Amino acid sequence: MMKGIAIIAVILYHLGVSKFGYLGVDVFFVISGYFVTLGLVKGFVNDKFSYWRFFNKRVARLWPGLILICAISLALGWLVMLRLHFKLTCESVIGTLTFTNNFVQYITSGDYWTTENEFKPLMHTWYLGILMQFYLIIPLVFIVAKKCAKQWFQTAFYILAILSLLSLIFYLTPLMTESQNFYMLPARFFELGAGGLLALSMHDDNRNLSNFRISVFLGLLLLSVVLIFGTEIEALKLRLVIVAIISVAMVGYSNYFHVSPKVQKLLLPVSFLGVASYSLYLSHQVFFAFYRYIINSVFTSAEYLWTRQTHLK
Repeated sequence: MMKGIAIIAVILYHLGVSKFGYLGVDVFFVISGYFVTLGLVKGFVNDKFSYWRFFNKRVARLWPGLILICAISLALGWLVMLRLHFKLTCESVIGTLTFTNNFVQYITSGDYWTTENEFKPLMHTWYLGILMQFYLIIPLVFIVAKKCAKQWFQTAFYILAILSLLSLIFYLTPLMTESQNFYMLPARFFELGAGGLLALSMHDDNRNLSNFRISVFLGLLLLSVVLIFGTEIEALKLRLVIVAIISVAMVGYSNYFHVSPKVQKLLLPVSFLGVASYSLYLSHQVFFAFYRYIINSVFTSAEYLWTRQTHLK
């Protein structure tokens, strides 16, 4: 359900309909951190974890869709784009397929909010770059914890909590530029880490109250940091942190809410969009960018419908 709402928000943002729809990506970060940590915990508890198998599984899941949108972008870009724009698209293809497009976008455009990004078919894959870089790091937290401590579960919790808190400090304080805050993992880690901490707190083998109390303490500490720096922090940053906190709360309490069958039927389309969220996320910007490039630079849903009716006539 949350994935469905998040992908709707992202698409509406790129359509120019929702001003704050970009925050849907931050919801995806929290959810991704939660589920990947759950999977890691199961693997380590059963002593069946393999770093390379874990990494290969993630790549195998992400690559097919990426290869497809890169091929479409190269083919259409070759046909319709100016040489400079096609060169940038080629650079984005390399960044996308190597999960480094967040670095490519940081170097080539810097400012995510620039209008030029609306014409880049692959600019949105910066998100997958951060995600894959997190996938490379998070298993190491468990590997170090298990080798260094008998109570490896709690040790992993502490390490992840410290890394997440440091990331939050990086994000809220002026230690990094606005572009670095947007595109780089150190400033985004706390969102993924928050989902991971929630997964560790809710795991079946972690029923004692100590981690629960630690979770509450860390949550209060996080809120304290936000409030202390609140008068100096930009509204953009506060908005993102609040969305991350709400996302953690919604994921954490989702198991305790029961929706009636009638409401489930009404929400079925949103749930379906959640299931298809990865495909929708990959494809929507490719379509929007080339529409703007070929047909009309100002892309709205009304404009699209009008153009389609005109062609049908």
